[in-house]
Amino acid sequence: MGPAGIRAVGGTSNAAPNAAGAAAVVLAAARRAGQAPSAAEIRSSLGAMALDLGEPGPDQVFGLGRVRVTTTPPRLVTPSPAALASVRGRVAVKFTALARTRVASWTLAVDGTPVLGRAQTYPRGITLDTRRLPDGWHGLSAVAKDYPGNIGRLDWSVKVDNTRPVLIVRSVKVQALRPRPRRAGPDRRLRTVRLVVALADPGSTGRLNATITATRRGGRAEGPRTVGITPGQLRTVVAARLTRGRYTLRIVLADRAGNTVTKSKTVLVK
Repeated sequence: MGPAGIRAVGGTSNAAPNAAGAAAVVLAAARRAGQAPSAAEIRSSLGAMALDLGEPGPDQVFGLGRVRVTTTPPRLVTPSPAALASVRGRVAVKFTALARTRVASWTLAVDGTPVLGRAQTYPRGITLDTRRLPDGWHGLSAVAKDYPGNIGRLDWSVKVDNTRPVLIVRSVKVQALRPRPRRAGPDRRLRTVRLVVALADPGSTGRLNATITATRRGGRAEGPRTVGITPGQLRTVVAARLTRGRYTLRIVLADRAGNTVTKSKTVLVK
């Protein structure tokens, strides 16, 4: 009925060989299974697999619907970001579509609201600005349609966290050592430096890792050292083991979404 098909072609010159090719595929599959279907049985199989168009059921415009030889929908896998991931800022949302034919179009919705003005072609991914969403859990829904019209869907959730954690260094403690007998040479014994810290981060659960680097004034840096800090608890952590001198401790912590906080503290080790 005119060039209105997916590839902008139409008419009986296109429809007849397309339907004949579909019938040949169904016939070949039946023969491989040891069957010998009649023409009526082939027609019945094609009718059962046809994609209903227009008014429900057979009609005078679309007949039984669009000819197709597969009703298996695309399978959407390996979403990015992954399910249950923590995200922040602008993130790339994409997935892989496994289909018997190419994917003709796809859409994406967040919490049921479409984020695309119109359906896109083969999924290459889009950029989602999570800063427009409140912190917390959000549902993503991707829907992909292949050329025959089969529709596949993937639903998953991610946690938006655009708030930086709060890290407070309450105090610095240097372990006292017993006096050393007088002798020549500098005192190179190590003193243990501990930090009493408090961490608040509503967007993360469980322990977060912080890296601590100690830089001696006029000297080289020591570390970094990795320590675990649990939000909501006052915690004493071993920051470094240092010889005598004045140091600057630099603490860097990142939450699950990648928000970072940096603290510096000067300490005199005697």
